[in-house]
Amino acid sequence: MLKDDAENISGRIAEADALIVGAPTYASSIPGQMKTLIDRGHFVMEQLLHGKYTLSIATYENADGGAVIKSLNKLFLYSGAVLCGNLCIKTGFNTNPLDLRSTRDRVRRQTEKLCRMIRKKKKGNALLRVIHHVVFHIGIRPFVKKHQRKFAGVIAHWRDRGIVHDAV
Repeated sequence: MLKDDAENISGRIAEADALIVGAPTYASSIPGQMKTLIDRGHFVMEQLLHGKYTLSIATYENADGGAVIKSLNKLFLYSGAVLCGNLCIKTGFNTNPLDLRSTRDRVRRQTEKLCRMIRKKKKGNALLRVIHHVVFHIGIRPFVKKHQRKFAGVIAHWRDRGIVHDAV
């Protein structure tokens, strides 16, 4: 087991009501450090974002900021999150995207939407909830059930968070 802050970060995320993840686009993808955290953070298997409100943000200079948004939104969806929106922001080299009023306005609108959804306890898009249900009940849960001993901690986490109530 690596001794770093990955478990601490995952624990703090599990305690949060909402999560805003922003990433620059490098080589048409998310940065390597973020990918490592995603892989080590047990987001999907533990359903770490179950019921949490999320907002994804990507900046890009040349191309494929949308690929980063797609990766983050898939992570959020498969982890049980409520997707509240996203921002894909084109920016120049070595510039602050918030220097543009139009970008600040877009950020303000998206964060206000996130806050409204949290306050009103919105469930999010019905189609996305169905997709998550299928991913969880057809893909993740049967896999964990097949390997119950290996995933005893995951099953306990699901029960503690009210994700499952019965025997897996």
